[in-house]
Amino acid sequence: MRIIFALCALCALWTLAIISAAAQITPPPGGGGGGGSVTIAGTTGQITATGTACTAGNSGTCTLSLANGAGLSWSAVIDFTSILGGACQDNTMTAAGSTMGLPVNVSSSVSLASGLVVTAFVSSAGTVTVRICNISSGSIDPASATYTVSTGGTIGASGAAGPSGPAGSTGPTGPSGPTGPTGPTGPAGSAYGALTFTVNGAGGGTVLAAGLGTDWQIAPRPGTLTAWQLSGTIGAAGASCDSTCTVALGVYESTACTTPPTTGDIWGGSIPTLTTQASNSASSLSIALTQGHCYRVYVAASPTPAAVTNATLVTTVTWN
Repeated sequence: MRIIFALCALCALWTLAIISAAAQITPPPGGGGGGGSVTIAGTTGQITATGTACTAGNSGTCTLSLANGAGLSWSAVIDFTSILGGACQDNTMTAAGSTMGLPVNVSSSVSLASGLVVTAFVSSAGTVTVRICNISSGSIDPASATYTVSTGGTIGASGAAGPSGPAGSTGPTGPSGPTGPTGPTGPAGSAYGALTFTVNGAGGGTVLAAGLGTDWQIAPRPGTLTAWQLSGTIGAAGASCDSTCTVALGVYESTACTTPPTTGDIWGGSIPTLTTQASNSASSLSIALTQGHCYRVYVAASPTPAAVTNATLVTTVTWN
């Protein structure tokens, strides 16, 4: 009965070792119980034996197992899809017996394209992840291949650092920062300025007619119009007015530049005029200009002679 029990225990030991370690086990010679030894080939450093029956001369249960899954290998056909430059792609394979933390080696049945780097790691018990990274700037589609992964011993020394990958794309613009403090007040601007208005005949070079006007000009700040000077030209050639010219110009004021008024001349009836003279001027005036209001010169009456084609009014303004 003792011999049968010992033989059964040894059979169980042999079967377990074959299943767990994929190793060759040689039973003790003579088949007797209590003596002899068990030979395990090709598993040096990879087999863990537990139980009192694991030494010669003992009977009972002896358990053999691989040490943390080391010394195993697995293969799988993987067809990675196209990988963008600077990106990586993962695929997994079933790896029965693999354990977390063990270093693994990986090889491919085909040569990888230039710019591709393959690595592997145990991502969870029984599963190995194969990763291919594209360190080039363009997309690469790896060929389908058989990848073989094997567990090794202790982790070796780190290799040399690889080349830097391409720069990533620029991230989104961040939020605007807070408004900074107000800067110092700048120097005071000039107290004097001018508003210049030029009335041309329709189409240029044609004679002036009553009602013709200039574009609107906006007063940049409050001011006082203190003087004006008026001159004109005769004929298409633009000769200066002579003593025969008579031209009168009014100036409209409006709060909206797109709505010309029909009344409200700022001169109060005494408008700039050429009366049979080449030029005319006035000074010592005091006509208020309102900041933001619009001002536009117009021809008050058809000038004489009929050949007058241009009139220019230059005003002197003291800004507040």
